[in-house]
Order: sequence, then structure tokens, then C-alpha cells
Amino acid sequence: MFSSQLTSVKQHHDLWAVRDNTGERKIYENHVNKTTEDWLKVYGLEAQKLTLADFTREKERYKVDGDIVEGSNQNHKKLLNFGTKLMECIGNYHRRTEWLLTGSRKLFGLLRGQNVAILIDASDNNCSCGRLRTLQESLLKLIDEQIPTRDGLYVMPYGTYPRPQFRNLRSINHRSLEDTRQFIRQLHPLGSCNLLEALKLVLKKRKQFDSIVIILGGNPDQPPERISDFISQAVVGLELPLHVVAFDCIQDECCDMLQEIAEITKGRYHCYSSRHEEEIYMSTDMALLKTELDRAVEVLMSMKSLQAGLLSDTLEENINKLSSIVAATTDSTSNILKFDEECSTNQCSTKEWLKVYGIKARKLSIYQLLEPNSFLPTVTYVPILKKEIRAHVYDSMIKVKWPDGSERRVHIDPATFTDYTTSLQKSENLLRSRASWLNSGSMKTLGVLADKKVTIFIETSSEMAKSLKRLNQDLKLLFEEQLIHTQAFNIICIGSKVRAWTTKMVQTTEKALQECYRWITTQECHGKFNLLEGIKFAIELHLLDTSSIHLIACSKPDQPIEIILSYLEQRLLFQTLPLHCTYYDTTEETDSVVDNTGKISMADKVLCDLAHATAGRFHTYVKDQDTIEGDDIDLIRKEIKQTNEFRDQANYLLRCTLDNVNNKKVVNQQSAVNMSTISGNAKRVIPAKFKNVSSKFMQSNSTATIKKSTNKVKSQNQAVKGKPWKPAGPSDPAFQNYPAWFSGKNTKKAQLQPFYIGNQNEKKEIGYVYWLKKYGLSKLYLDFEKLIIKRKMKTASSKANQVQCTVSLTLTELRNYQTIIAKVFKRYLSRLNWLLTGSRRIFGIVTEKNVVVLLDASGSMESRFKDLQQALMMLIWEQIMNQKCFNFVQFSKDINSWKSQLTTANDNACISACDWISKLNAIGNTNILDALEYTFKMDRVDAIYIISDGMTDDPSDLILNKVQTWRSRKPVAVHTIAYCSKKRSASEFLRRLAHQCNGRYHEYNNNINTNLEIINQLTDDSYSINEDELLSNFASDDVKKLIRELLLAKEYHLQAATHIKLRTSDKKETTKAIRK
Repeated sequence: MFSSQLTSVKQHHDLWAVRDNTGERKIYENHVNKTTEDWLKVYGLEAQKLTLADFTREKERYKVDGDIVEGSNQNHKKLLNFGTKLMECIGNYHRRTEWLLTGSRKLFGLLRGQNVAILIDASDNNCSCGRLRTLQESLLKLIDEQIPTRDGLYVMPYGTYPRPQFRNLRSINHRSLEDTRQFIRQLHPLGSCNLLEALKLVLKKRKQFDSIVIILGGNPDQPPERISDFISQAVVGLELPLHVVAFDCIQDECCDMLQEIAEITKGRYHCYSSRHEEEIYMSTDMALLKTELDRAVEVLMSMKSLQAGLLSDTLEENINKLSSIVAATTDSTSNILKFDEECSTNQCSTKEWLKVYGIKARKLSIYQLLEPNSFLPTVTYVPILKKEIRAHVYDSMIKVKWPDGSERRVHIDPATFTDYTTSLQKSENLLRSRASWLNSGSMKTLGVLADKKVTIFIETSSEMAKSLKRLNQDLKLLFEEQLIHTQAFNIICIGSKVRAWTTKMVQTTEKALQECYRWITTQECHGKFNLLEGIKFAIELHLLDTSSIHLIACSKPDQPIEIILSYLEQRLLFQTLPLHCTYYDTTEETDSVVDNTGKISMADKVLCDLAHATAGRFHTYVKDQDTIEGDDIDLIRKEIKQTNEFRDQANYLLRCTLDNVNNKKVVNQQSAVNMSTISGNAKRVIPAKFKNVSSKFMQSNSTATIKKSTNKVKSQNQAVKGKPWKPAGPSDPAFQNYPAWFSGKNTKKAQLQPFYIGNQNEKKEIGYVYWLKKYGLSKLYLDFEKLIIKRKMKTASSKANQVQCTVSLTLTELRNYQTIIAKVFKRYLSRLNWLLTGSRRIFGIVTEKNVVVLLDASGSMESRFKDLQQALMMLIWEQIMNQKCFNFVQFSKDINSWKSQLTTANDNACISACDWISKLNAIGNTNILDALEYTFKMDRVDAIYIISDGMTDDPSDLILNKVQTWRSRKPVAVHTIAYCSKKRSASEFLRRLAHQCNGRYHEYNNNINTNLEIINQLTDDSYSINEDELLSNFASDDVKKLIRELLLAKEYHLQAATHIKLRTSDKKETTKAIRK
């Protein structure tokens, strides 16, 4: 009986293999034009009678009085046939899953129907940053693979307006397909995303189609609720299922809206993401397959329970093989972990990494290089001379100040220093590769797991609910990249209650990590963050054999950190248990409530203090942030900075040595080189302390030569009394006010003179105070008043002293000065034109990196609010884009914030801000005081820009006093923009507020013609300009200061021209007198 049973099992096993191959061909033939829902009607568990209820009925046949006994050979064949059918069915699911994940089916899903209409999102948002080319290639693949089997096709890209290829449905043939391919290759951005208008147009022609496909890549112009309501009303009484596709969509709101549309129309939803490939399993077809596969797994587990006494060994092997196939299939349809088998040398904390690859570890410190060839001054007593003798050291050796305060003579070997700078460059490259590694994968989001035995605490409070989906994806990367290289681990979720994956540390294996990750995906967020209870839970479970605890949280714990630290100190006694903290925040938008904002802003500070108090490391990750912050990356940045300083110091010493050799002169160096004062520009400019050192950058070689040249110049000036006065030399204090470049010589100082002459790289985005300090006439040594020498002289006719003014420039130098001041005037004028164009004419210059814009949306702004909205959009794209972190706060009766914190200005953020601004309305009072208080509580704010007409509800003195109190705690600059202000008192209040808060005042004047007329007056050759009348038209600080400097430059040009004319006439008269 046993032999016959075994033979029967083998025969059925061979039969299963044959059926598998034939079934594969059969399923492949039936894949075309069948959705998963229709496909499961034929190949699902119910259609094949392989459900759990069918297996239960089959199992009951072999029960006698509640005990399972062996039946006849025929019964074994029936049970074996059931198992082989189940194996074949699961194999079909696996093959269909792979088929759906290939080609255009992965990008857009499986299309149904014969007459298909395709709506394509061709908005600027979906076609920017290289997305257009990807969209075109994907659509061409869809046309080649799925469209040729259809009867008709209708293609309609939509942006601001729909742009269909043809007016009506077109039949499918070779020519029409080629026309459609060419049409898609010529696709270009069409403006905004007006999905509602496209839906209205296609639903008017719905009788022509039996399938409508909507492809959307971002949020449409209309609110999701409006689109959903329109579709629900349009399809009443109709059977028109929509196939909606979220094509590489970033916004969760867009995906939720498409899912709702699919449910309303009883259609299908498909999701494709190039960033997170696992999101495709949220699609309708994939979700149905996964549900059916889970049911098959449940039946399989029930079959395995019968292995003990009923099934033969061969059937058990088949079921085990089936279990492995099911596991692989289940993982492919869920978040399967793909582990990184190679362990990187970077897999340690930066502090430990620097002990091996740091500058000190590799002995690349500048003092370690100089130590072998450095000599201390030696003093020895000589008895025969009866005095102390100092050892002679060659003056060519450079004197360097050592870190211990001593001074040493150092010999510089050029070859050694060249090799040293090369080694420093390699070290810097290694440090930058470490920084890139820290800024990638799970290291960027969750930090570095450096220990071998790790316990991970995950916050699952209600605060983490908005970030839970993204956190699961980042935890997947953490498991694949870092946790696989540890020895033991455990996961504990902490909310109001504490839930642990296991009650002990588990050895790290791929199977254990896979099971743990599945458990994490089932966790939900609720309640508060009871960290103290989680620590107590871990310690009571004897988890003290862990090397460290890694905490991932987005809010501060319920208990103060003093209580947590006190408990750890009492419980651990002399043991050390570092608590590494990661502040994880991926929320895009929160309620604009002041209390909530203050609570969230304190979370990262509390976690940082907790990590450092327990000798742990702190890491922070904020969504869409360009740079990461944390203890690991900070150490790398400091090491890179130290490397650059050492390289600059080595280059400086090498240049000094080479200069000594080239000059062939030995100089007595009186002061030692202080290495700490050498900056990145040391190889070009020597600090003031080292001007006595011989170098080609110095103005003189030694103190002796300076004295000789000074005496020589003095004697020449005394001998020639008729010539104009000039400074005696570099030792003369007046030398600083005498520009040597007036003489026309190509000196070093002439090359460093104004940006207007040859150098076009002017830094424009600075305020008037810093601009005048850098580019003003006084800073550029162009102040004509300082070049005039006033002398008191007595005349014979009157006893009173008369003042005689003499210009300390020759005729040639005066002409050079006139040419230069004319060029400076033109550059000033070009800056004035720049200030009066674009968004700078309305709002002035945005100079800081982290700014918050307060927008007055009260009723007094209603008549000009639409123009202001357009101007704000221009401000975003012209001044804020790709340069700053920003936020908008609208105030009227209430306060409405665009984001709860500062956001990096990238494409998506700017688009979202413009969309938010376009939906604002001007109504209500002007509550500027609460808006300022709300903004002062934000973190990382450098400046506040207030756009208002100045009509406030609160008294101006109260607002000024409150702001002064807030600035005493947090010194934030406040700039004000008076937008079409009609009352002088309102403008004066905004001016006082800006000047009190170290800010700038700007006033928008919409009379652009008057501004242009005044600029034309400045360029006129006439010098009769009324300064008060001119400045009255420009109330802005930046423009007013620049116009004053323009008028001063014009006056200096006139004075120089007058002196040149006098000098020329005097010279002609002297020449005539000599000839006579």
C-alpha cells in the first residue's frame, strides 16, 4: 500500500508540472484586455473551488470521531489533487504579478475597453525638471504595447485649457498610430492643471468611449472636493468607470482624490512612483491579487497542519516548496526587503571613523609636518667668554609661533610640502565621500547605526500619524542598509502604551528582519509619547545587553528630560547606555495655531539635550531639506574646515620660502608667523602682522629700506616746492587716502579698486548699509573732499587768515580721476535701474536667507489685492526661488500661515506658495500685532518682511513697544513695505517700525513714469538738480541712499572738471609768458 501510495504521489507530482506549463500558456493567452477582477472570476480561489471552506469540507471526509486517520489510496489522491491545484493557482498569481509589473502595465496599469480616451496632464508642474521626457517615453510605450489591439483612440493633453489631438474619436490603424506618436513627441507644457475643464469636455463626448483614462501628475487647479462632486453628479445613472493613474505624483492629496474618483465611478486606480516603487501595490489590480494571495496562504497554512499524520514525505516537500514560493510571491506584492550584503567601512560613528581616517590619525597636522625640521633657540653659557651665547640660525628659516607659545625656526622643503598638500587633498576627498554617504539613504533620514546590538524606539503617538507612511519607507531602507550588519536587535513602539516586537534581543537574520518589518507596518499611531514607560519596559525585559538605544521621534516626551535622566542614573548605576536621538519630521502642513507651533519647535531641542546628556548622538531630518544636521555631519564639516586651514598654511609658508629664494635676499624676520591667523586668502594677501616678512606681496622689504625710502622722498619734496603735495610714503598716515591708481600705474591697489572698472560680479542683493560700506565713494577712495588740502595763509592787506585749497593730484591724475568717477556714476545708475524694475520696485530687496513674509489681507487692501497677489508670485520666482528658506503668514482678523515652519525654496514649494496666495481674499480687520507675535515664535528666522498699508487696529506705540520687547529676546530684523499707503501717519509708523528693528523701509510708488523721468534728469549734462525735490519721489531707504551717492558722484565729477580747466588755462598762460 505504501509503495502504491508513493507511486501515486510521484505521478501526481509529474502531472502538476505538466499542468503548470500548460496553465502558464493558457493564462498568457487570456491576459490581454482582462482586468484582474475579470481574470479572478476564472482563475480565483472560488472559481477553482480552492477556498478555505472547500478545504474544510475535504478535510472532514477523513475525520472519524474527531481523529484524523489514514484513508484509502483514492482519498490521498483527492487531497493531493487539491494541493497541486492550490500550488498551480499561486504560481499563476505570481506570474500575473510579474506580468503586470512589466512595460506600460507598470506605468499606467492594464487598459480596458475598445474605444479609449486618454487625458494627459501636460501642466508646467508635470513637465518640469525632466519629467516631460519621461512622460513622453512612457506614453510612447503605452501606444506601442496596449493601443494597437483597440478599435478607437482619443488623446487630449490638458493644461490651462484642453488641447485634444482630434475633435472626435479616431479609428486605430498604422497611420493614426504614427500621427499619435508624433503628437506626443511634440508635447510641451501647457500652463496650469485645469482638470475640471478637461473632464467637462470629455464627458460631453462620453457616448463615443467605453473607457476613459485620466493621467495626473500633481494637484489640479480646483480643490479635490469640487472635482469629486462634479464627477459624482456627472455619472449619475451612467455606467462609466474611470481608469485613473497617479503618474509619479508626490502629493498625497492628489492620490487620495484619484482613489475617491475610482470608488465613485466603480473604476480602477493605478499608482506609479519612481521614488517609492512599493506604492504600485496600492493599485486596484495589485490589491486584488494580494488579497487573493493572502487567502491562498491561509489555505496553505491549514494544509501544513495536516503534515503530522496524513501526508507523505513527498507531498510535504511539495508543500514546503509551495511555502517558499508563497513567501517570495507575498514579498513581491508587499514591502520586500532587499538586503545590502556588503558592509561598508563607513558603518560606524563619525567619531570612531575619524580615529582611523581623520587628520590626526593620518598624521597630517601642519605641526606634525614641521616638527622634524623645527629648531628652538638655544642659549649656552661659554666659560672662556664668561657670557651666554645664542646659537646662530639662518635667517632664511621662517620663524613660526608654536601652539605652546614658543617660537621656532622652521626649514621648509618644497618637495615635502607639495606632497603634503596632495595628501591633504586626498584626505579632503575621503571626508567628502563620508559626507556624501551620510547624506544618502537611511543615513540621511534616520542617522547611523554604529553599534552591534541595537534597540530601536519608535514613537507611535498621534503626532507621528502624519509621518507614519514615510517613516515605514525609511525604516525599510534602515533594515536593508544598516540593521542587517548588526548582531542582535529589537524594536519597541512607544505611544500611550508600549508595544515590543519580542521580549528579548533577537539575532539578526534576513528572516527575522522581514518578520519584524511586517510587524512594524501593522502598527498604528495613537495617544501621547510616554518615553519613560518605554525605557522602564525595556530595562525590565533585561535588554541591558544592548549596546545602545536609538530613538526616532517627532515630538518631545511627555516627561521632562530631568526625570528620564534621573531614572536612568538610578537604574543603571555605573553602566553606560547611550541614547541616540533622531528628530524625524516629514509633515507638510499643520494647523496655524501658535501654541502647536511653539510645542513642535521645541521637540528637536529637547531630543538634542537628551542625546548629549546620555553620551549619545543627535540627528535631525526635515522633509525637503537640502542639508542634513547632526553630530556626525558636524564633525565631518569641522574636519574639512581644518583640512583647508592646514592647506592654506602650508601654501603660505611655501610661498614665503620661494619668495625669499627668488629675491635672493635674506631678511631679518622680527615677528613669528601665527598659523591660526592665516585664512583661505593667505596665499594672496599676507595679514598685517606679517608685513615685515620678505615677500612680493609687501610694499617694502624691511624696516631699514622703509626708513631710507621715506627720508629720500622727504628730501625730494623739500627740494621741489612748486609741485603739488603728495604723501611721503607708506609710513605717512595720509597714504591711505591717496589712491595710487590715479597715476595710471598697474599697481596691486589698482587691481583691488572698484568693481565698476572691469569686474562685473557685483553682489547686488545687499541692503544700503552694507552696500555703502563696500561700494560707497569713501570706501573706493573717490571722496574728492579728502584729496583737497586746506592751508591757512596770511595776506598783507588783511590780518585775518585765509584758507587756500589745493588738490593733491597732478593734471594727469585728475583726468584719470574724472574718467573713473564717470564709470562709477554709470554703475550707480545701472544699480538704480535694477532697483526700480521687477519685484524690487514693489518690495525692495530680500537680502536674508531665512525670511517670513507677513501679508496684510485686511479690508483696506481689497481694491489692490489682486495686483498684490500677482506681484507676490513675481517675488517668489524672482528673488526667493532656489536661494532662501521662506514662509508666508496672512493676517486680517485671524492669522493664516502657509506652513508651520520655514520651507526650502524649490520648485514644488514655490508652486504650492503661489497656489496658496492665489486663494487668499482681503477682508476683515488688521491684526498685525498677533501676526508679529506668531512669527517671532518660529525657529531659524533671520528677518520678517511686512507688506501692509499701515492701517492697524492697535495703537502704533503699543506695537513698537511689543516688538522691541520681543527683539530683546530674539534679535530678528523687521523690514516694512508700505504698499499704496494713502495716509502719511500709516507710512510713518511702518518707517519707525523698520528703523527701530534694524530693518529697511520701502514704499511702493506706482507712478513709474515719474521715476523714469527723474532717472533721465540724472543722466542729463545739467547739474542744476534740486536734491530735496528729487528725494521726495523716492521714500525707500535703498533708493534714497543710492540717489544721494549719485548726486555726490556727479558733484565730484564737476569739481574735477573745473580743476582740470583751471590747470589747463594756467599752463597755457605760463607757456605764453615764457615764449614772450
